[in-house]
Amino acid sequence: MEVTIRTSLTWGEKENLKQELFRGARIGAGGLEGYDVAAVMEERLKTVETCVTGIKTKDGTDVKWSREWMLGLDSSDGDALVDAINAALGKKD
Repeated sequence: MEVTIRTSLTWGEKENLKQELFRGARIGAGGLEGYDVAAVMEERLKTVETCVTGIKTKDGTDVKWSREWMLGLDSSDGDALVDAINAALGKKD
């Protein structure tokens, strides 16, 4: 499989992705009271969705990105894709 990814984001895209992480924070009178780690997964999925511009199978068939496609990847392939996107964007995981 061949996946083509973007190597940069617009300012608005970057801010929208950061907002996904902030949604996990539970803030109270004393500050941060907890964090919903599901927000990390949501941010990763949205980052991949934003950055993947093309997917081709070995026989050249185009595949449309979907959450189901991403979640169905072998764990090493999914990790490699996220790592490649983070490297392209200069993000640290």
